[in-house]
Amino acid sequence: MEEVKQEESKKCKGHKVFIIVIILIAMSISFGCGFLFSEKLKDNDKKEANTISDKKDDNANTNTATPEPLVDNEPLPEGYDANSYYGKATVRGYVTTKKVTSGDVVTDNSPTYDMVFFNITESNSNKFMAFVDSYGSSGNSYASGKAIAIGCVKDGKLVHYNDSDEFGMKEYELSEADTTKLMNTTKEATITLEIERYKFTGGSGAPDCYSHISTIAIEE
Repeated sequence: MEEVKQEESKKCKGHKVFIIVIILIAMSISFGCGFLFSEKLKDNDKKEANTISDKKDDNANTNTATPEPLVDNEPLPEGYDANSYYGKATVRGYVTTKKVTSGDVVTDNSPTYDMVFFNITESNSNKFMAFVDSYGSSGNSYASGKAIAIGCVKDGKLVHYNDSDEFGMKEYELSEADTTKLMNTTKEATITLEIERYKFTGGSGAPDCYSHISTIAIEE
């Protein structure tokens, strides 16, 4: 009888040892998985942080990048008629406003309004610059030296009129957002525009806010 009890006692001890071993193995596996999971989270956090940092750097580079200078090395053709210019040009500069007289016929009692002028500091078209320089003011339209009238601000939008062979007298406008960008420019904080003058071989009276430019687009 005593031998049976001893045998049962040995079996119980063996079961306990087996259970303890199983528990220890399970704890080891759990600890190992937890450690690996924790390291994985750390790696993901590092990658995310690096990605955010890279994005910040990209934004910083975009905001501080110096634009390429606008240069046109093509000389003007001999006998070039600057007044007949039409086509596209890229220009860089800033805006100012000036009170100008309303109406084609100027008198002492003529009303005035605020005209927006684009002052050109750089251009990729010598032909366009010759056009601006030679056209001068004519009636109710304005261009002189390195400045050209581009319209008036009405209800938060830059609005101007332009006459062309293809479309006749037409009103053009910029969005409020683009108008704000343009009007916030200064001599120290310029903006780049793509402008186009449509072919115009006729002549007509110029309404208020007339411009020799047909379309204006801000280059981002």
